[in-house]
Amino acid sequence: MFSGGGSGGHIVPSLAIAKQLGFLLPEAEILFVVSRGPLDAHIVTHAGFEYTTIYSGKLRRSFSPSDIFYNLCDIFSLCVGFFQSFWLLVSYRPDVVFSKGGFVAVPVAIAAWILRIPVVAHESDTYMGLANKIIQFFAQKMTYTFPEKSTPKHWLHVGTPLRQELFKASAESGKKLLNITDEQKIILFIGASQGSVQINLLAQSLFAFFKNEYHFVIISGGRNNIPFPKDKGFHLFDFLEAQDLYNVMEASDIIISRAGANSLFEIAAMKKAAIIIPHPQTGGDHQRKNAKVFEKSGAICVFDPSTPQEELQFKVKNHILFLKNNPEKQAEYENRISSLGKKDAAVIVAELLASYSAV
Repeated sequence: MFSGGGSGGHIVPSLAIAKQLGFLLPEAEILFVVSRGPLDAHIVTHAGFEYTTIYSGKLRRSFSPSDIFYNLCDIFSLCVGFFQSFWLLVSYRPDVVFSKGGFVAVPVAIAAWILRIPVVAHESDTYMGLANKIIQFFAQKMTYTFPEKSTPKHWLHVGTPLRQELFKASAESGKKLLNITDEQKIILFIGASQGSVQINLLAQSLFAFFKNEYHFVIISGGRNNIPFPKDKGFHLFDFLEAQDLYNVMEASDIIISRAGANSLFEIAAMKKAAIIIPHPQTGGDHQRKNAKVFEKSGAICVFDPSTPQEELQFKVKNHILFLKNNPEKQAEYENRISSLGKKDAAVIVAELLASYSAV
């Protein structure tokens, strides 16, 4: 049983592991337990796995009257989710539960611990989210992405699980999808699974300056209340399925993205020059911390998301020009970022989960 949800970052690594597990144990039954949000169901369904949903909530950390009210409501939702989880586990009787985080995973992990079903969890970011801070006490094994100086004995450094579709990416297929036949280079703008108005605005504002030198590809996340250019060199998508996305990434010369662990390590595996603008409001400010690890290695260029939009546009424009005019520097970025990627995390975790089937 795979549990986690609320964003693509809590589901996509699980999909990579689940597919590897299917190779190792073709007879294995796999069930995803996700949140009731439509994004979770969309991602899992298109990957071809069965899923069910439970009630869940989250902790809002402000003390405004509305947040206090919603926190109280979500405590009730989490209690309902716990009983749903307990019933699912009794009915499904998995050999092991893999927990990827997000508050939907908390009641599943607790119920599994009560039923003496092993829990293996994974933390993607440099800063552990509140859900995983709870789940770690119920997990037999805690796996994680970024190297740590010291960890408890039951912790295992594996990196971020990457989907196999990434390793099958084709630049030719990416250009075919975009209907690009000229020799212009490509800049890809990705705002993560839920989109980013800030990054979409960057694409919209910079296109006129670069339209004769680059194609712009924007994965908007459905955030389209912006007057995007109507031009054959401006390619707008709400979402792309995994293989199409990776084909477009492979065809791209520069990627402008948020700093979720999945995004950073996918870019690293593809050896792409990247401009990173961390999400300004994440638990423990983990995206800035993720980006800082890569920035210290000279692998990426990072801009502060709190920078006023016009100033941010100016800085991003200048860095694109720097890369364009200094191809040897772009090659340095590509080589440095590729050295940070671990490509076998999905296999390592799948083998760990498979080991519980023989217990």
